[in-house]
Amino acid sequence: MNARDVYSIPMSEWVILKILEIYKNTRFFERAQSRCEWVKNRELLELNGKTVGIIGTGSVGIEVAKRVKAFGCKVLGLNTSGSNNKYFDDCMSVNNITRFLGQIDIVVLTLPLTDKTLNMINQETLNSMKDDSVLINVSRGGIVSENDLLRCLNNGKIRGAALDVFDEEPLSKNSVLWKHPRVVVTPHNSFVSDNVSGRMFKLIYGNLERFINKRPLKHI
Repeated sequence: MNARDVYSIPMSEWVILKILEIYKNTRFFERAQSRCEWVKNRELLELNGKTVGIIGTGSVGIEVAKRVKAFGCKVLGLNTSGSNNKYFDDCMSVNNITRFLGQIDIVVLTLPLTDKTLNMINQETLNSMKDDSVLINVSRGGIVSENDLLRCLNNGKIRGAALDVFDEEPLSKNSVLWKHPRVVVTPHNSFVSDNVSGRMFKLIYGNLERFINKRPLKHI
């Protein structure tokens, strides 16, 4: 049994939070507050009108799509076959990843790690992204080449990245990601919320009932 739908809502809320932290530059105001400085920032961005590209259109991807839609975004999805979903304006096949990324302001990774997705986000795919775009990863660290991402962050190609997952966890204290001004780091924590245990109980209890009554189990 897998825990599909149990963690999707808190993970999607985390995605929204981090997009807004980067777009509204909350670190600027946190630093100003720590110095008791009344200083404005005239370079903040709106989420409204942006194009969000979600790579992986399963449960987490759908919950992200619902939420960014509410902010007035266009939502594109990328999956294996290009099959569409009602929460996306359009979906494309992974074979078209370069063309897909060229349209996207905010790239959100919600796909599983497999042999085919290992290092999917690398120098080539990063170069195909729009200048000043944002990368959000709540899937698995191995999907992103961290060295290639750092190169694009350092040269200004990427505005910022919010990473909840990493190639090696825990993230080494020596990693430059910790203190990079364009990176938001959290410790694989996006799935946590006050409602997760209730959803997990409901799923397990429901499957026990299904097993006793010889009905098909959910999320095998």
